[in-house]
Amino acid sequence: EQDALRTILEAEAVSEDDLTYTLGLMTKHGAVDDALQVAQSLSDEAKAALGVFPDSPARQALIALADYVVQREM
Repeated sequence: EQDALRTILEAEAVSEDDLTYTLGLMTKHGAVDDALQVAQSLSDEAKAALGVFPDSPARQALIALADYVVQREM
């Protein structure tokens, strides 16, 4: 797995099969779940930081963006 991944990472171009293989490895080893947990935590922090601003369409748009980034499909 390490040699195959190293080859993919060092390649100038990456195929759809390479991406599928890499995502499979990431899922197998828990990297996807770990990354989603970190993303959710950062999103929650960002939304909390927006609390200093009054409610407005811009603030609501930023909150929606933070939610979207974490909830979108890969």
